Parts: sequence; C-alpha cells; structure tokens
Amino acid sequence: MKLVKGLRENASSGKSPYLKELIDAYNNLGMLELDLDNFEEAEQLLNQGLKICDEEEVNQYDDARTRLHHNLGNVYTELRNWNKAKVHIEKDIAICRNIDHIQGEAKGFINLGELHSRIQKYDDAKLCYEKALHITKGLEDEDALVDQIHQNIETVTKAAEVLEELKKDEQKLKKLVRDTSNARGTPKERKLLCEQHAWLDNLIEKARMISAWPKHKEFSKGKKRVTNELREKEKQSDALLSIGESYQKLRIFGKARKWYMKSWNMYRSIGNLEGQALAKVNIGNVLDSCGDWAGALQAFEEGYRIAVEGNLPNVQLSALENMHYSHMVRFDSVEDAKQVHQKIDNLKQILNQHGLRDTVSDYCSETESEGGDASDKMLDQEDSDGHAANACSEEPDDHVTLASLVHRSRSSSNTKASKIHSIQKKVDRSCHMDEHTREVLSKSCSNQSGKRRVRVFISDDEADESPEIDQSKKKRTNQTDSLSTSGA
Repeated sequence: MKLVKGLRENASSGKSPYLKELIDAYNNLGMLELDLDNFEEAEQLLNQGLKICDEEEVNQYDDARTRLHHNLGNVYTELRNWNKAKVHIEKDIAICRNIDHIQGEAKGFINLGELHSRIQKYDDAKLCYEKALHITKGLEDEDALVDQIHQNIETVTKAAEVLEELKKDEQKLKKLVRDTSNARGTPKERKLLCEQHAWLDNLIEKARMISAWPKHKEFSKGKKRVTNELREKEKQSDALLSIGESYQKLRIFGKARKWYMKSWNMYRSIGNLEGQALAKVNIGNVLDSCGDWAGALQAFEEGYRIAVEGNLPNVQLSALENMHYSHMVRFDSVEDAKQVHQKIDNLKQILNQHGLRDTVSDYCSETESEGGDASDKMLDQEDSDGHAANACSEEPDDHVTLASLVHRSRSSSNTKASKIHSIQKKVDRSCHMDEHTREVLSKSCSNQSGKRRVRVFISDDEADESPEIDQSKKKRTNQTDSLSTSGA
C-alpha cells in the first residue's frame, strides 16, 4: 500500500513515469483481496485502476486494462452480478484479441463459459469452451490448458444431463403433491408425505450438484413444509439447515444466518450434537462473509467444542480448518494458527489410522449459480437485486414461516446427509445417477466451493436479523508493503 500511495503522489503531481506500475499495483491488490474472498474491496481497487486508466487516457486496448477487466469479471461472477461480469469478461477478450494475446483470449472464453455454467446456460458454456479450444490450437506447450478445457466441456455436458433429470423429477414431485392432497385424512397420507420428502431430498441434491441455488431454496422450503406436516423435528432441523445453505450461496447472508440459527435451536432442543456443530460452523462462515471475523471465529470454536463433545471427527476437522484460516489470514495470529494446525494434523492422522475419514461434503458455491430455468432473462433478474443480494441485511421475508497456511479447502455450507427410509427405496432407484456423472460434477463443485477453493477461473497471469452481525468490514492492519507487477 505504501508503494501505491507513493506512485499516486507522483502521478497527481504530473509526473507519471510509473503509471503502468501504479495501475498494476491496484490490479495486484485487487487480486489479493479477490483471493481472500473480500470481493467488495477487490471491486473497489480494480475499478480504481480502471479509473486511473481513463484519467490518464491509457489506450483502450492496453494490456493493463485487460488484466483489470479479467479480474473484475471474476469478482462480479463471485458477487453474482452476472451482467457486469459478462461486460468485463467480453472486454478482456476483445482487448486480448486486438493485441494478439492468444492465450489471454482463450482464458477469457473459459471464464465466459464458467459464467454461463453458473446460471445453467450449458449450451452457451460449451460454445465458449469450444471457442477456447479452437484458439489454443495455435499455441505450443499448453497441454494443461487444453486438458482444463476438455474437463470443463465434460463437466457442463454432465451438468446439462442432471438439469434435465431435475426437471423431470420436479414434474413427478408435482404429481405426488397432487396425490397427497387427494389423500388427505386417509391412511395413505403419511406414506405419500414421506415419499415427497424423499423426492425433495433428491431434488435438493441435484440442485446442489449443479449449483442451482434458487431451485435449491425452493426445494428446501418445500422440504420444510413437508417436515412440518410429518412433525419430525430432526427432519425439520435438516430442512432449516438446507434453507440456510440456499441463502448463503445466494449471498443473502442475513437470511442465511437466520435460518441457520433456527436449525441450531431446533437441533439443540432434540439434543442433536451433529446438527448443532454443523449449524455453528455455517454461522461462522456467514459471519466471515459479512466481515465479522471475531464472531466467525467464536462460532467456529463453538462448533468445534460441540463436535468434540459429540465425537464427530469430520465436523471437528471442518471447524478446525475454519479456525486455522481465521487465525492465519483474518487476524495474522501465527502462533494460534500453528496450534490449530497441529490439532488438524493430529486429527487427520487419527482419521487415517482408523479409516474413518469421510471428507465433509463440499457443495457448489460461492456463488453462485442460477436455477433450472436457464433463460435469457436470468441475467437481468439476478442483477435487479443489485448489491442488496450481497449485503448482510435481510431481504423482505418471502412468506415462508487451511490445509495450508494461506489456502484452505472447506465447505462453506456443511449439510447433514439425508436419511432416506425404506419406504422411499423406489424413489432412490428412480433418481439413480450415473456414478461417473456424480464424480465429474463433484470435482467441479469442489473447485467452486469453500472460502479458499482452487478457482475454476483461469488466471490471465502467466504464473430476522441479529445485531450480532457486524456489517462493517474489519480492516486488516498489515498490508502488503511491496507489490510485483503482473504479467500479461
């Protein structure tokens, strides 16, 4: 930051021999904030870089601009601002094409494909990946990039199949709902409600696999309705947890926390320690996204305590990895981070020795995808919410009562496995999914989910609201003193 301020002073005084370095410094700081999931801060820094480009009349096709557009495209994709993301990604592609930066152009199309994939426009995503593949034919020593494109094509192909299955299953659910309505007051009613619950679990899982979070929310609220009729508190708690996950992925953090708190309270009322621990970890993730880092750490620690009490090693691991990240990145507390890291290593060793490690499921993100109806109106509908959808304040109620020192892979919403009873076996058979499809989508999801995930984006560089939510971002005291400029 000292470097940026010094360069800014030189530029404002009319001396701008380091203009390119100044712009690149803003880009690098923006990339740092992006990597820490501080998307609003990244947005401000990168837009400041573009503002300097405009003020200094930097050529519209300068390579400094393409880096800024590239990273802004990534930022707005994470913020679910699809229209702005598309604008910046397309500008990145146009500049790269104009300056004959073939690799950058290909990577731009990969990011555009990722954007379309996030909103279930799989045909458009596939076209973008195929364009990227065609462009890379003129490049040497890009085997890794080509492999990535082929993997992306396979992923969207499988995701399209799951989307079609989801639509068909949704129609079957609607028929089941009608049958249940006709069976009110008869001995068949409860059996049909249990079958509804099973169908909803399967639909929730498929929506999660393709990151169709509006659909996920719809099905989760349907599950809540059914579980209320069944009067089974554990199933009700699971439904509340699932609704919280929907809102978290949609970046409506106030509502996410509200539903997580409801699930935690109900889990507590029935003495379900696993549910309590998972809810606490998820609340911590929400608070972290809102900037309440102290509150997040406290929630992670509470989740860990409950998981220890319940002898739940996988939930312990999830809580510890979140605690490690908080100490290391949010608070720069190296000693505390080391202590937690030692606990993580010890726990992993125990899990591996006993063959118990069943990694807590990482479901598709941050961010992150639209519902099953992939229409051209989807971008406008999402953007109509503006940044309000990203805020920690609640939206109006919709009438439904580190594995390493810096990077970590953790689920940003851990949910309990659904318990499907024998009465629902025929539903399982009907909704059976090809294991290869599940594996491909699982890999894609793991790339998108978690606060410190390996990003799907291809870098353009070579190398009821509670007052407990602190809506103001906590400022880190230690800033980067020196920055290297990024390569085109």
